[in-house]
Amino acid sequence: VTGVQTCALPISKRQSVTGLLVGSEVRVPKETIKRMRALFYNIEKHGKDVVEEKIGSDPLAVARGYWSFLFMVNPTVANRYLKKHKWLRS
Repeated sequence: VTGVQTCALPISKRQSVTGLLVGSEVRVPKETIKRMRALFYNIEKHGKDVVEEKIGSDPLAVARGYWSFLFMVNPTVANRYLKKHKWLRS
């Protein structure tokens, strides 16, 4: 990989608009994906009630919100999460 073709930007220089990273394509930041995956994991491992106590709001609504945000930006990736976590549909 040559320097002319690649440009690695530090976090302080990333181009971000309303929580999305923009550049050659629009994408959701890795930190947001990690938070979403952690929430999905905790709901499945510990249950809805335990997670609700911890975050102070309905975890299923929060999870669906994360999924909807991802679907708006990248439907292909969001549908992979929907296949894996079928409880997002109900």
